[in-house]
Amino acid sequence: MKRMDLALPFRHLVSSLLPIFAATVLAQNAPTTGLVAHYPLDSSANDLIGGGGTGTALTEEDGEAIKEQCPAIAYISPLLRSGAQVVYGFIDYKTHAKVSLVIRREPDGLRAYTHFDTGNYHPITARVYTDLSLFTADPDFGDDLGALFNFLTGLSKVAEYRRLLVAPTRLRDALRERILAACAEADRGGAPYIAAKVNALVDRRMIELLDRAAASGVKVDLIVRGMCGLLPDKSRHGERLRIRSIVGELLEHSRIFRFGNGAGQRKPLHIIGSADLMERNLDRRVEVLVPVRDRGHRVRLDSVLEELQGDDVLAWDLGPDGEWTRRGTAEAVNPQAKIHRLNLRR
Repeated sequence: MKRMDLALPFRHLVSSLLPIFAATVLAQNAPTTGLVAHYPLDSSANDLIGGGGTGTALTEEDGEAIKEQCPAIAYISPLLRSGAQVVYGFIDYKTHAKVSLVIRREPDGLRAYTHFDTGNYHPITARVYTDLSLFTADPDFGDDLGALFNFLTGLSKVAEYRRLLVAPTRLRDALRERILAACAEADRGGAPYIAAKVNALVDRRMIELLDRAAASGVKVDLIVRGMCGLLPDKSRHGERLRIRSIVGELLEHSRIFRFGNGAGQRKPLHIIGSADLMERNLDRRVEVLVPVRDRGHRVRLDSVLEELQGDDVLAWDLGPDGEWTRRGTAEAVNPQAKIHRLNLRR
């Protein structure tokens, strides 16, 4: 893991990952400083915070909301008994990011280990949600996540990030810039491509940008599990805009963004994280999207998108009239089962 990225597991059960993360970074029983943010705060956090160092846990809800949710107290109390500092979220901004940071004191100095997830560290929903994770010791991500925690806990007034896209300060503008860059590439005669997998697409400005992109010549593939405010229109978009939903045994919960030339020099940009294309996520929540830099991991993300966009039994395509039409047949591929088999082989 010291060699930057450790793994990008797909279709995982989130409840099993935090203990793995804890065991990985605490394997040598070195003194640690742990910072953990997740909701609800489950008992796995004690492995991080109680590993010989100090810890801070940031709740998703603010203090008043926590008081009204008695089950949440059951998760917080063990952390307090472990000596953790529990910090409640902002009153005006829900902390929706799914991130963890552990700083270890090692022989060659301090090293930051980070975990980014698209799903909650939630022991119940994790049994039926599909999500993505990134474990990494990349120092840029460690610095960025440290800056975010310092800001959220009141230790700094301003946070600047090298790699992370954070809402509500920068995320909307970053996505807008990349969509407009794809439009500009289409205007120059290029073949830009945008793919996104989200739970909902209802933000008006994002809808307008994606509509403009498809109309200007950008190929846009969207996988939207729930509400979608954008409709394909052949007279405007041609065959460049495809929108589908995947409905299967497991709830599709991960968020993936792929920009064909987003990293420049004809290199694609892959991003995963906690934010959907909704006004509340972009403007009224603390969200984190993280770029996936490892080439092998980007290939795996492409394989997931390819399977979900294929001719499969779980797919529903959105038409110009707003109606969803089932695409697959009984003989078609089940992408959830296929991706699970591919994971078992790795």
